This record gives sequence, C-alpha cells and structure tokens, in this order.
Amino acid sequence: MINLKKVKNKVKRDFKISIILNLISLFILILAYNLSHNVIFILLSSLFIGVILYSLIMLIGSLSLLEDKNGQK
Repeated sequence: MINLKKVKNKVKRDFKISIILNLISLFILILAYNLSHNVIFILLSSLFIGVILYSLIMLIGSLSLLEDKNGQK
C-alpha cells in the first residue's frame, strides 16, 4: 500500500525544487534582458530554460519513483 505521508513529503520537496529552479530562470531572464535588449534572444533563452527546467523536473520525478520502488522491496 502507498504511504500517503511519504508521497506528500516528496510532492512538497519537488514543488520547492521547482520554485527554486523557476526563480533561478527568472533571474537569468532578467539578466539576459539587461545585457541585450533583444526580444528574440530573450524568447529563445526562455524556451531553452523552460526545456531544461522541464527535463530536471521529470528527472526528479523519475528518481522519486525509483526511490519508491527500492523502498518497497
């Protein structure tokens, strides 16, 4: 049976990590806008950062699933 307390703690942890990553990406976007006032560059960098954040969140999710499987055995 799934332990809801563990799942809740992992969801809270993943949520905090995603907030931190989003703040870092926002800082990078502000820095990129201040360095070059080119809108196309900012859109491309935001897309790139979004892809990186998405892959990191998926990696964190898969690692937490692996922890669940290893913990149940």
